[in-house]
Amino acid sequence: EHAGFSGTGFAAGFESAGDQAIFTVDAPVDGDYSVVLRYANGATDYARSISVFVDGKDAAQMSVAPLRDWGVWGESQTTVTLKKGVNKLSVKNDNDFGHINLDCITVKPCDWQYAGGVEKVEGSGTSQLTFQLDNAAVQIASVAGNSVKVWLEPSGVFDRKYDSFAVVNNQVDPGKLKAVDKGAYYEIDAGQFTLRVQKDPFKLTYLDKAGNVLMENENDSMAWSTDGELKVNNIIQQDEQFWGLGSNKVDFDRRGEKIAMWSCDIVGADSEGVAPGWEEGRSDTAEPYYISSKGYSVFFDNSSYTVFDMGKTDPDTCS
Repeated sequence: EHAGFSGTGFAAGFESAGDQAIFTVDAPVDGDYSVVLRYANGATDYARSISVFVDGKDAAQMSVAPLRDWGVWGESQTTVTLKKGVNKLSVKNDNDFGHINLDCITVKPCDWQYAGGVEKVEGSGTSQLTFQLDNAAVQIASVAGNSVKVWLEPSGVFDRKYDSFAVVNNQVDPGKLKAVDKGAYYEIDAGQFTLRVQKDPFKLTYLDKAGNVLMENENDSMAWSTDGELKVNNIIQQDEQFWGLGSNKVDFDRRGEKIAMWSCDIVGADSEGVAPGWEEGRSDTAEPYYISSKGYSVFFDNSSYTVFDMGKTDPDTCS
């Protein structure tokens, strides 16, 4: 009925809860894998959602954009974790909106590259430091005495493609930054707090003036993938709590949750399955900002689909 599919047919509908297509994936190693759905969604209004399960466990909920013609095929990508050996991967209507056609899926290892070692520092004594790594570059810029902007750029070229949709001024009251070489790390007086930059591998530790850790990257600190994704891994402290990440009807403390930044301002039955549930990040306005009980906050200046894992996958890691 609809042309353009790659084989002899396609899986149609996914209209009812429980409808699924099951695939067997033999993964060569444990790790993250990119899953790309080739789909059709002839709707003209809003995106549909569909879920991906691995060995019976919910691994991801995906948004599939409307293509306005059932003869047009598009792609939607997510990342899942697979174990070495045979995995059962399901594309499933798990109380999603569904109503899509599925042509095929592509599964491939997600090649994450982590920030490497520092080779040199530029800009000491100015409001902006650039750390040249052996595989990327990182800029740390003073915004005010209580905040800095951190920008990881794998290409090493800091060229923003568009202005921020949220930050009006990222130079409120910038101070001068100086990277003091302490051997294994650089120390930066950022005003009301201290930044420690580990040289190899690159990672950041934020401390208050008494030397107490506010926030600390893991050694695998910042990374980018072959599929254009970015991630930052921070250590969760033992008694740490998190608040924020959009208007929320469920829990005040977000620790232990995995939250998708996905605005959904429609109401009624039609909204169910179009966006994640309220407990998974759905809100009237996406707010990629959280506050920690340790006395710091993070704003991720980004308008793309973003997931905050506040210790759900790994109770010791916020990513």
